[in-house]
Amino acid sequence: EYQTTGQLQILLNTQVTELLTTTTTTSTTHDSTTDPSMTRTTAVTGVKAQQPATTDQEVESFVLPAHHVVLATGGFAASHINHHNRPSSSSTSTKATKQASLLAQHAPHDYYLQLPYTVGDFSTGDGVVLGTNVGASMVDMDQIQIHPTGFVGDDDDDSKRQPQPQSSQSKILCAEVLRGVGGILLDATGQRFVDELGTRRQVTQRMLEQWKDRTSNSDSNIVPPPFYLVLPEAGAAQAGQHVGFYTWKQLLHKCHGLNELAEYFNGKKKKESVTAIDKDTLQGTLTRYQESARRGQDDFGKTVFPHPFSEDLDTETFYVGQVTPVLHYCMGGLAMNAKGQVLKSGDDDNSDDNKVIPGLYAIGEVTGGVHGENRLAGNSLLECLVLGRIVGQGIPIAAFPSRVVEHSEYHASGRLESVVGGHSQDPGDETGRQPLAVQAQPRT
Repeated sequence: EYQTTGQLQILLNTQVTELLTTTTTTSTTHDSTTDPSMTRTTAVTGVKAQQPATTDQEVESFVLPAHHVVLATGGFAASHINHHNRPSSSSTSTKATKQASLLAQHAPHDYYLQLPYTVGDFSTGDGVVLGTNVGASMVDMDQIQIHPTGFVGDDDDDSKRQPQPQSSQSKILCAEVLRGVGGILLDATGQRFVDELGTRRQVTQRMLEQWKDRTSNSDSNIVPPPFYLVLPEAGAAQAGQHVGFYTWKQLLHKCHGLNELAEYFNGKKKKESVTAIDKDTLQGTLTRYQESARRGQDDFGKTVFPHPFSEDLDTETFYVGQVTPVLHYCMGGLAMNAKGQVLKSGDDDNSDDNKVIPGLYAIGEVTGGVHGENRLAGNSLLECLVLGRIVGQGIPIAAFPSRVVEHSEYHASGRLESVVGGHSQDPGDETGRQPLAVQAQPRT
């Protein structure tokens, strides 16, 4: 509806490079040049953007004026991988990409920079950088969640169903439900090492302890050692569609009996520099697990054993996949209030009105301060959907139609020649401002 009336325009392959601002100075006296109590207020008034160059034209830069700018750019878990290899549409770095990787700046440990991630390659923290470039405050930037299990695909798998091979830094999450219904975790030698039903932090810590020797130097190519999830048939049946999807994606492999399970690990050895896990080792590990389940406790403190493996391991059907710790969520980001308004950095005035950067909002993972040290499951719906709805309801939508801007109608310089829309004369009036509908002057 909004697209057809021109009230909403979606620009693909477009990068916002800068937030536009205007600064006003106010004073309690007539002579603002000498008044020590004068204040300066910076408001966001739009964005500068660019579209990639084609073979026959230069980079197209243009300005989009707006009374309200909402940042919804995601987190920064992929910033360390993409920072030096991101596609650039000009020979000059944009203001949003000049700074060093946010993960390198704020991660509490060096090994964070060597972990893959479950987010998309877009999660490079551009929104955080754009905000801080206009004086926004950040909060909890060192709080970055590691999930213990992301699936590792096979490099030699040419199936279109497996778009994320082992060499890819972006991983598909291995949901905790697989451990919840009876999946166990094995290390590279075929041994269990943790209570699989422990918290994310507990399981991850045990995995990282095994990785300690590999992270003792600065080699950025070091990867975590292999870990494996093994699930019994009864647990797979309870997990239902999860197992069906992961098997279809060829991230979980179905093995009939202990012999096929051992063949899976021998095949992994042929492809990778890992220690073979033979049938006897697997049988010993699984037998000890069965004994612990009967006893009601194991050496790692586990007391609940959903769907232990069948007594006859040669007739059991196993589902197995390689997993690795992954960066999963950034709890830190731009500081904002309950209305989604971005807050200033370093402001001594504690009044809410003076903390806000007028015209700038943030929703989703680009924000910080909601979760503290650890995000729990679906709680990200708060800053994504709830806060998004609050911001959306608080920003008025222009009630008039406007022609949709075609890419071909932009000037070579990208400058929008005219804007139409109702707005108050005072650009700092949060209650009176209306969003501008943008309209391009046709190229002549």
